[in-house]
Parts: sequence; structure tokens; C-alpha cells
Amino acid sequence: MGLASCKRIIERHGGRIWIDPASGDGTIFHFTLPAHRQAEGRTDDE
Repeated sequence: MGLASCKRIIERHGGRIWIDPASGDGTIFHFTLPAHRQAEGRTDDE
């Protein structure tokens, strides 16, 4: 999966993606997604 696709998916879900250079060679990819609380008394099956 391309990084542009990952970025688009994450941003559509209200998240953020960024990179940091790693010590030596390579890059570290980070992303966050918002956590939503489930309504009381509701289950995933509903």
C-alpha cells in the first residue's frame, strides 16, 4: 500500500501521519487516529 493511500485513509478518519529519521539508516513512521467512546449500553453488533 502506498504512503499517499495511507495518508488519505488516516486523514479521512481524523488522524495524522508523520515520519522521523531513525538513528543510522531508515525512517520511523508514526500515525494517530482519534478514539471514540462507544455509547452506553451499545455493542459492536448493533
